Amino acid sequence: MNYSTLADINMTQVEIDADAAAILRSATEAVATILARREDLDGQGLHDTPLIVLAGEVHSVPAHKVHHMLILNGLADSGQKIVLGYELPHNRLSRTFFNKMNRRYDPVIESGLQERDRNGILALQCEAGFFGYSHSDHSRNILFRYLQRDGRLAVRFTDRAKRSTSSLGERNHNMGRMMMDFAGAHNASIAVQQCGNNHIAGNNKSGRSACDSLSAYFKARGLPILAMPIFRKGESEEQLPVDHGLQENEKLFRTGVPGREAAYHPSTDKATSSKPVDFDNRAAEALYMNETLRSLGLENECVSAEEHWTNKKTLIDEVMEQLKALDKELFPTLWSRAKNRMNFTLPSPSV
Repeated sequence: MNYSTLADINMTQVEIDADAAAILRSATEAVATILARREDLDGQGLHDTPLIVLAGEVHSVPAHKVHHMLILNGLADSGQKIVLGYELPHNRLSRTFFNKMNRRYDPVIESGLQERDRNGILALQCEAGFFGYSHSDHSRNILFRYLQRDGRLAVRFTDRAKRSTSSLGERNHNMGRMMMDFAGAHNASIAVQQCGNNHIAGNNKSGRSACDSLSAYFKARGLPILAMPIFRKGESEEQLPVDHGLQENEKLFRTGVPGREAAYHPSTDKATSSKPVDFDNRAAEALYMNETLRSLGLENECVSAEEHWTNKKTLIDEVMEQLKALDKELFPTLWSRAKNRMNFTLPSPSV
């Protein structure tokens, strides 16, 4: 069965395994709500105002990646102009470029890279090829692979470059600012920011303040939002600060999405969590992901653990060729432009 037209699915007629059904049910409801809110904004004459969807997740839960992949697919099928912000350092592309090309950092070159990767595909490829993550790395790579192949969504990493030395409020401010700029540059009608749940409206248990949250950032600037954290079993709105400030028409809280966790080193495959997890190696996560994707009719998105490494090697080779071509193009032209603009002689880059 093909679920490409997600908003039209009748859940009463779907017979699939329990985890896939729960993911699909939540994603279907979310797409319908988002599109209805967009229609309401258009009815108010706010055609040029993007709807901000704050898509939360628990980073270690593979089902959350599938959930958001279905939502993005359903929104893109609606014909709306969609952009995606993702909670990763915004300088992934330039960091990879300067490192692999053995060049010193230069803001003019970084700007040129950004201009040439307007839809964010090369940044996604750099992330998938050269970086890994200890929480559900396999499902994250499946999501990135889908985004690269789909081509209908522009993607931008929006987090601060130095996350470990930044407060959550500083990171949220950076994500909010970059998301607004990105949505404006693409004339987006719906801008989805994918991030951890704590970024959306704070969290009582972890001491995350609502005033520094993404929802507070966008609301302070008069933008319409839908806050969509995914609450796991035993969680509810009660874990949000009492002053979260979300109105009923701004809540798109998700419950019932499976919460099985995956945690392992992305390169060595060794378990990394001090507590028991459902999947402590790539093969186990891949098996679960592929079973879920097949149940959803998404066989084309399935990737085995073995295929992951083959794909990664091929991707690295392709990315290196693109980076070499950019190096050849950017350094002569942009250094010359910078020299003329600043009206003094710059040292030539090393060859």
